[in-house]
Amino acid sequence: MPGSRRLLLVLPLALLASAAHAADPALAGHLQDLLGAYEEPPTSEDLKAAGPEAVGILRAFATDPSRPLAFRARAVHALGNFPDEANRALLLGWAHDAALPGIIRRRAIHALANGWGDAEAAHIGAFLADPDIDTRMTAAQALGRLSDAARRPRLEQRLAVESNAAVKAVIVRALASEPE
Repeated sequence: MPGSRRLLLVLPLALLASAAHAADPALAGHLQDLLGAYEEPPTSEDLKAAGPEAVGILRAFATDPSRPLAFRARAVHALGNFPDEANRALLLGWAHDAALPGIIRRRAIHALANGWGDAEAAHIGAFLADPDIDTRMTAAQALGRLSDAARRPRLEQRLAVESNAAVKAVIVRALASEPE
């Protein structure tokens, strides 16, 4: 069963990866340049200007194992600029997949906060209990960008039981931050 489950995940990913090759080469090149910029990550405006056709290319970039991990993580994060149900489902799946590299999971959490905001507070809040310290810090940072009503109860509840000093510090900063 585990092998068949992995096959069910690999086949759609292979189809996504081939989508970048079938897409508009000029748009794929433009997105590659945006995501590959070392000093400046792409802005929300840059990504949205690429239009809805960018979504398939970003999904393909995110799942292409031949690409550098940091590039793939930027593609995951960029999907938060295109909030639809399919992207939400992909991001939630990636955020929960402990077999994926941590940076992919963490960027998916940030993308959920960016694209869906308060509507994803419960899902993002669940990552405050993740065994990985970096994932807990990411969840606190992501919640810090949401409304006070969406973040405060989750952050305060976790602060009361959190044992890691670094995570506590991020939670305190998130509680003190102004929502975006």
